[in-house]
Amino acid sequence: MQKEVIQSCHNPPYSGHLGEAKTLERVRQSYHWYGMGGDVHLFVKMCPHCSACKSMGPKKRAKLQSYQVGAPLDRLHLDILGPFPVSNSGNKYILVIIDQFTRWVEAFPIPDQGAETTAKKLVYDFIARFGAPLELHTDQGRNFESSLFRNVCKLLQITKTRTTPYHPSSNGQVERFNRTLLQMLRCYVDENQRNWDEQLPLLTAAYRSSRHMVTGFTPNRLMLGREVHQPHDIQCGTARLKSNAMEVVDYIYHLEESLKEAQSLARSHLRTAQERQKKVYDLRANEHTYSIGDLVFVKDDTKKKGLSPKLRALWRGPLIVAAHRGPVLYEIQGPKHRTIMHHDRLKPYDSEVIPVWVSRQRSKILQQCQDQDHLNAEDVPLAPVLPLPGDLDKASQDEGSGQTVQPKGPAYHQGGRRSDEESSEKTFKTLSGRIVNRPERFRH
Repeated sequence: MQKEVIQSCHNPPYSGHLGEAKTLERVRQSYHWYGMGGDVHLFVKMCPHCSACKSMGPKKRAKLQSYQVGAPLDRLHLDILGPFPVSNSGNKYILVIIDQFTRWVEAFPIPDQGAETTAKKLVYDFIARFGAPLELHTDQGRNFESSLFRNVCKLLQITKTRTTPYHPSSNGQVERFNRTLLQMLRCYVDENQRNWDEQLPLLTAAYRSSRHMVTGFTPNRLMLGREVHQPHDIQCGTARLKSNAMEVVDYIYHLEESLKEAQSLARSHLRTAQERQKKVYDLRANEHTYSIGDLVFVKDDTKKKGLSPKLRALWRGPLIVAAHRGPVLYEIQGPKHRTIMHHDRLKPYDSEVIPVWVSRQRSKILQQCQDQDHLNAEDVPLAPVLPLPGDLDKASQDEGSGQTVQPKGPAYHQGGRRSDEESSEKTFKTLSGRIVNRPERFRH
């Protein structure tokens, strides 16, 4: 009766699926019972429509995860910026590449964002000059996820990683540079915006010659081991030929020493900056730990033609947590396939309304998890059973009388576990003469 009353004051259109306070006020107009406020709170919290269509409560936010690199070309970040108006040279997009350690940036104008165009520009214009990186980190664009791009990475022995869907924070370094690059481009494009690709080489050169606030050095210094001459240096006469030229061996030695010193300081500055950023970020963390088999909502940012995103549900669910893929990554089981999702795009599903397919998939996932735990437990070797004090006294008396001592435990011998043939029996005789069943974990 109480549930039907709350449902009639919350679910119909004339009740509007309003919040807890307004629903409680509507119920109080005609009804009263003990614990009514708690019942209304629980009902509104478990309402599937309110959970899917509203952003209730504080937003879930995991702690910041840091990724540390220690040398140039340890990890490259790639992104496609655009589309822009077709330039006089026929270009429409920008391929942005940034080295995570040195902050060395490259911005290549390209006519399209196809996999072949992206891979050629990366190999011929970057890798051919600087060498292959150890890792490439991109978003989930079709050009980066294509078989052609994967084969290129496999051929060059490059580890390919990617962001989770609709969560570009892990690729934030290149996203932040995109903002800086757009700010610089706005200052130099014409009114018809057809010459934006002509300024890219000089604008990236300006960025590479500027001191980065995190590393404390310019990208030129960390990547090349020296500062490049600027036009104003030549104009003012500060760039001059050195008369005391060193030998090649001495120059290489001094270059290596200066690079080691600069990169060591940059690593220290990067570590300090990451610790400071993590400390500030984690102050607003609101983390929720999900276990395998938990039901969750997933933030839905997809758009469909003909439908207004303002009228669509904000969350999609219920879905199932199928596995853990990291401190903040979870593998989510959907109706057809699984997807890796970030913690910040999930929230618990508290409703009692569970679809049939969810119940079936959840049972399968939990059963697979239990089977895996059982196999892992069987792989752990069992320690031999130590004899009790009474067994030692009994054995010493038998040795003193000249009798042959026989092992009393059929599952174990002096060296550990017995053979499968000897331990296949389901019962054994104890020292007191009783016949007992052998535990299943000791059977073979």
